[in-house]
Amino acid sequence: MRQITPEGQISDLGSWTANPPQGINGLAIGADGATMYAHGRAGNAAQNVSSILEYRRDTGVWRTVPNTSFTTGANRSLVAGAVNLANGRYLFGAYHQTPSGGGNQGQLWFYVYEYNPATETTRTVGYINTGLPGNTTANGDIAFDANGNLYVVRSGTTTSIYSVTAAELARGTGSNNQLQHSATESRSGILSNVNGIAFDADGLVYLGNGTTVRKYNPTTWQQVGGNVTTSLSNSTDLANCNSPANLTVKKNVDSRVQSTDQFSLNVHSGATLVSTATTTGTANGIQPIQVGPVPVVAGQTYRISETAAGTTQLSSYGASYVCREGERVIASGEGISGTVQIPALVGGQPGASVECIFTNTPLEAEVSVQKIVQDASGENPQPASGWTVNAAPQSGATRAPNNQQQTAGSEGRADWKLQFTSSSAVNLTVSETMQDDYEFVSATCEVVDAAGAERTVTLSSESGTVSGVRPGDSVDCTFVNKLKSSFLTLVKEIQEPIFDPDADASQWELSAQGANAALAGITDSAAVTKVQVPHGSYTLSEELRSDLSAKSAGYQQADLTCVDVSDPDGTDLEIRDDSVAVGIGSDIVCTFVNETLPGSISWAKVAEGSGEPLNGSEWTMVGPSHPDGFDVTGNEDGEFSVENLIWGNYTVTETRAPVGYVRDAEFTAEVGPASLHHEAGDIVNPQQDPLIIPLTGGFGSHLYWIGGGILAFLALAIAFWKFRRGAAHTG
Repeated sequence: MRQITPEGQISDLGSWTANPPQGINGLAIGADGATMYAHGRAGNAAQNVSSILEYRRDTGVWRTVPNTSFTTGANRSLVAGAVNLANGRYLFGAYHQTPSGGGNQGQLWFYVYEYNPATETTRTVGYINTGLPGNTTANGDIAFDANGNLYVVRSGTTTSIYSVTAAELARGTGSNNQLQHSATESRSGILSNVNGIAFDADGLVYLGNGTTVRKYNPTTWQQVGGNVTTSLSNSTDLANCNSPANLTVKKNVDSRVQSTDQFSLNVHSGATLVSTATTTGTANGIQPIQVGPVPVVAGQTYRISETAAGTTQLSSYGASYVCREGERVIASGEGISGTVQIPALVGGQPGASVECIFTNTPLEAEVSVQKIVQDASGENPQPASGWTVNAAPQSGATRAPNNQQQTAGSEGRADWKLQFTSSSAVNLTVSETMQDDYEFVSATCEVVDAAGAERTVTLSSESGTVSGVRPGDSVDCTFVNKLKSSFLTLVKEIQEPIFDPDADASQWELSAQGANAALAGITDSAAVTKVQVPHGSYTLSEELRSDLSAKSAGYQQADLTCVDVSDPDGTDLEIRDDSVAVGIGSDIVCTFVNETLPGSISWAKVAEGSGEPLNGSEWTMVGPSHPDGFDVTGNEDGEFSVENLIWGNYTVTETRAPVGYVRDAEFTAEVGPASLHHEAGDIVNPQQDPLIIPLTGGFGSHLYWIGGGILAFLALAIAFWKFRRGAAHTG
């Protein structure tokens, strides 16, 4: 074992003295130099392991691990070894020439094997297809960075570095498993027959052969300084425990304009192409094919870029990139190229691992409008089809399909794809065409950009603007409408209240009964307060308050009308079977009109004893209709009737009795709904006592008879005159 300083000083660290295995190779140093590994080689091509060798710093001795022989299946010698700095496992490898066939010379593969110190077992991880003919001369070595990424140096007439990610290594399942990898450009004219590789933390690579060690920039393959040393003797391998600075470039495809669109990723150091990789497949998201990780030099600046491949037209995509060291962003920008400076080495720390991601987003945005309708109460939201909706971009973009508005489909949804002419943002006007019977409730648009950032735009009407829509955005708008509210008002009026001094519209209870709602009556106002109701048919009814129901006989309905006051012309509505139709968005006022009915008082004058009708009596009536009194006469049958009376109490007094009868009649009557037509019945007056004159004959008696006849005639004439006069005053 020898130690070589960067200045080329060589010191001997000791030798294996007790029966060392043959053909030791594959030197590897663990993290912080706590362990070292190598393997003894066996087989006719030195392709198998005779045993694993282990050195522990805490014991200070090498040992041969028992029962660790391993048959590789390769047909070329084992040439490489390194400790995975992420998990402490020892990996080693050998080249293998695949069988020739079909006129070719086969292929050159590099097999990777893994020894697990925890279980002291060995397995085949997989192989790297170098892409070279199988007869290519190949030697080399392997190394790891702190993240567990593997670097394989192949040396022959040219030198290349292949990198395999830690994730890809973890998927290795055996000899039939091909490991995906990235490769730096092969270079000639550098140290040949390399059998050892080591990195320092700055990312510079040391290549060694049997006698010489040189230091190179791994991205340009320019030698750094002179030879580190030319004084080695029979060196078969190099190893170190440094983690080099490294750079990975990945591709994030948000979506493809064409399914065959692909992208090539590139890393340049100055004018030198360090590495390139081209995506394949149709999947979106982070692509499995990437550049790197490739060793890079701390403190140096690299140019990263992407170019079109396949059917790609980069003008159809927006592009951006971001580079991070861990969680720290160290470079970002718009476009298809940029630069990133690898952070300088911090003493004692591993070299920086930098990851750059190019994100490509089609110069498109997804736009949708969702239509939701509610009932008149603002409840029971449902998707609504058949509505005309629009999402119209202002200058800078067109839309598909047909660059036109759409009709919402069965799920109440319409979709567009905005196609931008550049990566610049545009404003988007979204709208709906309001349908009859509906009113606007709300509209919001949720905008999610390509990076997943969200924002909400609230619209105040059925048309509004969403500003700053960019390629890659998703714009989901929702318009909510509800059925116009329908209102019903019930009003009570008394048309002819003069017959009831206490008539009051608030004494009535009004109601409207519908299939889905009932508008209850009230008792303290002339109208039911305007109430929102579901549209439909309502049966209208009225009744006096229960405590006043006895008055109902004194009223009759004069009219029932309903008017839609939401109509500027105040359309009268048809009322059928006391029912009215309340339309969507209508404001119906229904008015119940009642009139009070007049009262009446009637009576008859009859003879005492015989009950025969008598005429000739006169009466006076005093009451609400005639507070100063009113003279009443009957007809020839002695019947009296006074109509059109205001409700209340009346006193009826006989002011003159029929001839031969005593005036002795008076009665009271109450006119009202309980006795609207008061019938006093027969009024009987007693007869006067007769005047007795003796009849003794002679002239004197004749004179009495003649005088009595004259008086009788005069009485008859007067009675007839009064009858005519009384008939003229009968109501």
